[in-house]
Amino acid sequence: MENILKNPNISVALFDSHIIPGTGAQGVQIEATCHRVRGETLPEVIKVVYSKRFPDPKERAKRNLSMDHFSLPDTVGRTDHIYKIVPKHFYILDKKIGKDTRIEVKI
Repeated sequence: MENILKNPNISVALFDSHIIPGTGAQGVQIEATCHRVRGETLPEVIKVVYSKRFPDPKERAKRNLSMDHFSLPDTVGRTDHIYKIVPKHFYILDKKIGKDTRIEVKI
């Protein structure tokens, strides 16, 4: 959290270790920015995230999913925040073409 506040530029790497080397794309790399979701979009984001995480309404009702809870400042003990990653560049890794070849996918 502190690092994102200082620098919102992030990298994400996803790799499938089950792919047999040389048989095709083995992973993706993403260059992105990351920011905390706040304000008027927060209620809808909470609903979407937690409806998928806890499909049973009774299970969701056991949790504090209020705007107040997710809006607490970073300095108040344990806080729950939701972050959004916005991709700038998206690459696939394809070893069929060459060792560690990265191909940009237009997004």
